[in-house]
Amino acid sequence: MAHEKRTGKDSSIAHWRSPRLVKLGDRAEVSREIKAMEDVSPFVPFELRPNLEISIEGFHRAIYVADFVEMSESLLDAARSGRAEAAISNLFYRTLGRWRDRGRQCPMVSGSLTAAAERLEMMHPQKIEKSYLDSLRMKQADFEAAWGKLATIEFKYRAATIHGDLHGENVRVRGDDAILIDLGGVRGDTLPGREAPLCFDVAMLEVALVFAYRGPQDGKDEFEQPEWKAEIEPFYELHAISNSPSIDAPPNPESWLYGCLQRIRAFGIYDQSSAYEYPIALVIALWRWCKFSPSKSDADRGRRVVALELGYRLMEEIVRKHDAEG
Repeated sequence: MAHEKRTGKDSSIAHWRSPRLVKLGDRAEVSREIKAMEDVSPFVPFELRPNLEISIEGFHRAIYVADFVEMSESLLDAARSGRAEAAISNLFYRTLGRWRDRGRQCPMVSGSLTAAAERLEMMHPQKIEKSYLDSLRMKQADFEAAWGKLATIEFKYRAATIHGDLHGENVRVRGDDAILIDLGGVRGDTLPGREAPLCFDVAMLEVALVFAYRGPQDGKDEFEQPEWKAEIEPFYELHAISNSPSIDAPPNPESWLYGCLQRIRAFGIYDQSSAYEYPIALVIALWRWCKFSPSKSDADRGRRVVALELGYRLMEEIVRKHDAEG
């Protein structure tokens, strides 16, 4: 983030500073994000998205400057403080509402969510970082076979354009508004064969808010975090996901985790046409969390291994129930 200073001929009142979002990176990636800003502008309210001010492209690198959200905090910080439930609702109702409405207006897509994740280049077991797979708890797990089992579970789902990389740091909260600041992962369209499942955005945001490790405020930087794992583990059993509260359930101020999951999962389950849709989306999101290179934090690595473990266990529950139903 940078600050812009205007003086003299640019302003009639001394000088003022306004925050700006500056992104420098690979030319193709930056260009793709700039195009995404232009494409989403008719669908996301002006004040709830990044608005491009200037961009410059070189042979290999590019840079853009966009406006930034003053007097705001990350969705992750708001969620962990128990202040994010209204913003989560507004993220899906208002910020992404018109995008998601397109998915409700288009014909539903038939197929498996794993096939969609591969087609959109979002996830495949081969993308999982090897160091997480080498953990003792994961030595016996066969993720290729597990992925193949999930691929046999097909149903109709709603799909259109999705953000593609929702997490707690690229959504800002100001009051009850949820404001996007990064559109580099946008996926999907309404054209046949290019749709992206709406449930992916919901599941990816859930995993990011629950599994992210910020630093000492989230506990000691240790690989094993038994208290944290014991707190979240019950929420990743199939019956707990299938029986999530309704979309209009009142907030619960006593637990940031319960309140956060209550609100997010309501949106995942509200749009699903199959009882397996959101649980499978969560498995994909949990494993996707583990495709990124290890950080220097032991706690971060430990949480990603837990994501692998809970995702694998959830997959087994899903397959077992699906097979029992014939």
